[in-house]
Amino acid sequence: MKKNRIFIILFIIIALITLSACSNSVSFSINSAYKKLEMYVGESYLLSTNYEDIDDTKEITWTSSDDNIASVSKDGEILAKSAGTAYISAKLSDGQETKLYLIIKELRSIKLSGTQMVVVGKTVTLNPNISLKDGENIIWKSSDTAVATVSNGVVSGIKPGFAKISAKLSSDNSIYDEINILVRSGDGTQDVVINNIYQETYDYTGSSDLTSFSNKLIETVQNVKDSVIGVSNYKQSKTSLALQGVGSGVVINKEDNTDGTYKYTILTNHHVIENYYVIKIYIGGEVDKEFDCEFVKSNKAIDLAILTFNYDKVLPVVEFAGENDTKIGEFVLAVGNPDGYDYYNSVTFGITSFVGRSLDNETATFIQHDAAINPGNSGGALFNIDGKLIGINTIKIAKVTVEGMGFAIDLKTVNEFIG
Repeated sequence: MKKNRIFIILFIIIALITLSACSNSVSFSINSAYKKLEMYVGESYLLSTNYEDIDDTKEITWTSSDDNIASVSKDGEILAKSAGTAYISAKLSDGQETKLYLIIKELRSIKLSGTQMVVVGKTVTLNPNISLKDGENIIWKSSDTAVATVSNGVVSGIKPGFAKISAKLSSDNSIYDEINILVRSGDGTQDVVINNIYQETYDYTGSSDLTSFSNKLIETVQNVKDSVIGVSNYKQSKTSLALQGVGSGVVINKEDNTDGTYKYTILTNHHVIENYYVIKIYIGGEVDKEFDCEFVKSNKAIDLAILTFNYDKVLPVVEFAGENDTKIGEFVLAVGNPDGYDYYNSVTFGITSFVGRSLDNETATFIQHDAAINPGNSGGALFNIDGKLIGINTIKIAKVTVEGMGFAIDLKTVNEFIG
């Protein structure tokens, strides 16, 4: 019999059972120092052995020092049951043993809620929505104390602008949330800009049928609105997917699949999907249901991206206008999801203010317009009165001194990107 001169190596392959499907590994030797592993209540890890280095006659017995904290199966699978600490032991039939020190934590999160707008000189209170234990507290911080300050969740407006308010758990910096606060002047419902308007009377010859115009708008909206859908950007959290942001997307192509469904190609903004872990498609009417999609390509410099997804219902495909068809003063319709899916498929109306606009630090060229757009409209469509696509909404100037300055990436940029 060989001398017992070879240490038996146990390789612990940690397979976290989450949507992320990520894995790590920890190795330690028989009779080595205790190793430590942190888990959250409800998580499961599989501990397996490198059998190539183990004599077949030697069996491994897995035990837990406290089954109420964490149990371990005969195959080496740990189940975290409650917060606390425990030892997991792997013992060979010849008496050799090694242990793993477990720290089990509760899975906790902070979710800020409350009004996201405050008037200069006034306050609003944010709620972190988390139960604190003895000795714990929330650490509050403002990204710009010149705009807004925060103390114990009470946000004070200092001057007009935006500030990001964050809340972190004092006992665990990884548990946090943040929220954007808009500070406004005046009474908070609008910022007053004084303009001198010269009243003039103009002679008008002929007649205008507003009813026909209204019917034209209604018809156009009905034809094109379902070609604009939702795009959800998810990041990876500890045990699940966390929604990072939502935007809009425009259906630009439809192909038949062999199973009777359809493959759709959509155009959206790069910044809508930037730093994604998973992208999903949201379609109004499909309650609590999102669809998987595939990333095709994107270009950060011009802020455009292409995705594809499969769906079993027919969606309209947008018709492109000509690159040089759009004129200043033309009526336009913006369709998208301003401020998220609670306002899915919102339609706003305006005119083009400028065509071929260049902006500092931007590669694309833009159509400037005054149809209302907001966060969530990004990647959505700008249509002309005939329902033809003339641009992809991407930017607005958000200043208390500015209103009605939105920008859509023009078709010249879009067509060059699509290729």
